[in-house]
Amino acid sequence: KPDMVPDSLRVLAAVISSDIDADKTAYLVEDSQRTGVPYGLGVDLDGILGNLCMPTAADLDRPGTSPMIGLRSAGLQAAQSVAVNRNQMLSQVYWNQANRAVTAMVKYAIVRLLQAGAWDMPRFLEVAMFGSRAETLRWVSSAYESVMTADDVNPLSGILDGAGDVYQRVCEVRSGLVDDADDLNERLLMMSIPQIVSLQDKLSKKLGGMAALRRMRQGELLVDIPSKEREKPSGERGGRVFVYDRFQTTGVGRQLDAVSPLYGGLKDQHKQLNRVSRVFITPKRFDALDQQARDECAKICVSTLREELGL
Repeated sequence: KPDMVPDSLRVLAAVISSDIDADKTAYLVEDSQRTGVPYGLGVDLDGILGNLCMPTAADLDRPGTSPMIGLRSAGLQAAQSVAVNRNQMLSQVYWNQANRAVTAMVKYAIVRLLQAGAWDMPRFLEVAMFGSRAETLRWVSSAYESVMTADDVNPLSGILDGAGDVYQRVCEVRSGLVDDADDLNERLLMMSIPQIVSLQDKLSKKLGGMAALRRMRQGELLVDIPSKEREKPSGERGGRVFVYDRFQTTGVGRQLDAVSPLYGGLKDQHKQLNRVSRVFITPKRFDALDQQARDECAKICVSTLREELGL
């Protein structure tokens, strides 16, 4: 039963999922090494490991059975290094415009396969686990081509075998560019996959009224809406981190995000600058637009989004 979870398991769960969990500290370092982007290498892992501790009995007796772990105050800077470096990796790698474009291209093919009832999950897992990334991408592309119509475009064809035809951004719903960006993004997050597909079709028709974008085909325009669940820090959906003085063994600790306002600031920064919705079109369509036309595209997209969301 939930109310009978041993304290040891609650702490172990926080090791797996929290603001300073093992997965997070590992992937930041590994992803930096693989991508050549150095930010994740700044995580002070020794500082975290050297200051982890068991939560006090007072904190373990708090209402609920959520995971939690303790951290000595001397490890606060090390914990902050995870937050700072993660935020930099989010900006430069995970939520980078090009990465989000490729993600949208792959998701589009998978969603269309799901809609057609042709998504073979066992086969996908087999290829993904035992084949290369290129083989997996080629399999998804081939599967999509088996269900696409003559009016469809395969977004993946431009990035197979090292080709670099990545879709280009024509609209970004971000603070500083769009007045009601936060409201728009929050509402877009609530849309279902069928609603997003319908939104893509409506945007294609709207932009198709422009001379350079006439007769847009399905798959030439993609909408990227960030996942609401993945945006949340681990502390909101996983374990809490309590900070204790050097020799403290009794009483209550202070939650990490309360001790370090940096966490709240980084979360807001990520929300405003990285976790934004975008509209992409094919490189060929994008290159046909001059700057004035691209600005007009952005205005049409934002207007259509507001209309679709009833704003």
